[in-house]
Amino acid sequence: MLEYESIIKGNQAAMMNSSFALFAHLTGQQSMIRDSKTLLPKPENHPETLWYSMEMMYRYQVTKHRLILYQCKEEWRTYVGTPGYHNTGSCFVSPDKYWPENTGVAFPPTVPFYRRQSTEATFAGGIIRTFNYQNDYRVFSNQTVQFMALSSYLADHTKDPDFLKYAITSATCIKNSMLDSHTTLVLDSVIDAMKGTLKEGGTVSWALTGICIEGLSVLASVTDDHTWRSLAISMAESAMNLKGSHDANGIFSVGSNSILHENDDLKAQKGLLNRGLLVAYQRNPSNKSFRDLVRSYINVQYNALLDLASFGDSYGVNWGGPYVGPYPHGQLAALDTLIAAIGVND
Repeated sequence: MLEYESIIKGNQAAMMNSSFALFAHLTGQQSMIRDSKTLLPKPENHPETLWYSMEMMYRYQVTKHRLILYQCKEEWRTYVGTPGYHNTGSCFVSPDKYWPENTGVAFPPTVPFYRRQSTEATFAGGIIRTFNYQNDYRVFSNQTVQFMALSSYLADHTKDPDFLKYAITSATCIKNSMLDSHTTLVLDSVIDAMKGTLKEGGTVSWALTGICIEGLSVLASVTDDHTWRSLAISMAESAMNLKGSHDANGIFSVGSNSILHENDDLKAQKGLLNRGLLVAYQRNPSNKSFRDLVRSYINVQYNALLDLASFGDSYGVNWGGPYVGPYPHGQLAALDTLIAAIGVND
């Protein structure tokens, strides 16, 4: 994996470094975290700062270095009250002037956005974009899910009630507005945000589902609230058993039918599901049946990678084989699965 460091950029670099830190946390091999006590360079794109902040949180869990925790908290605060992010009390909505996409236009900061009056269905951390000049306003779930996970970790490590309050706000938003009604998995977006009638309009995001399982599991252990523990477990079980996303042998097949040499987040981030499952496994020490299910599932993916999708130390995107590569996104997707296998077979 190290040979790809120079070409993996942005959120994928943060994912890779988070994986190295998670490996160090499980094994004690801190040499995997280079310059572990130094501050990290801040991303140029504002929406990438949550990936960056999560990387710092993983680093802190290994090093316990206060400077890293301080920087992580400072980045968290950018989602609470910095210019450009509309703070509506318990609800943060970005006009996304930082990151317009080629397929759409940046949401005009001067246009009023819908403000939910109910704190149980806010857009906490969400990005609103419009994909045309009419009324296709959407809330994108990535910021909300990562903000919830980061807030949960900060609440766990600092015991600060502010972090816990925002973790619960974001988790409530996800639970009420951002899940697919059939699978309980996280949608990448929901539509009709400006009308106040959120409807399912996006597609299931496996990366966000993994991050959500992780964050909810941490939140449940902090609060000892059955609501969050039950939702995390339900989401994990649904993800592991969804037939359309696994082949006949139970091997995770997302991204296997796309153009394998093209690096995109669908393929590169598919391993985040297994990272989330590992954290759920760790945070539910007394739930033997659930832990057995997670261990079995991750071992299936691990064995598939080794037996069907590898060539030496290189791993393919299609975990059910045959191996095609080498590609950096294949290595990145495999990394979290290989590390998760260490954690569930300790």
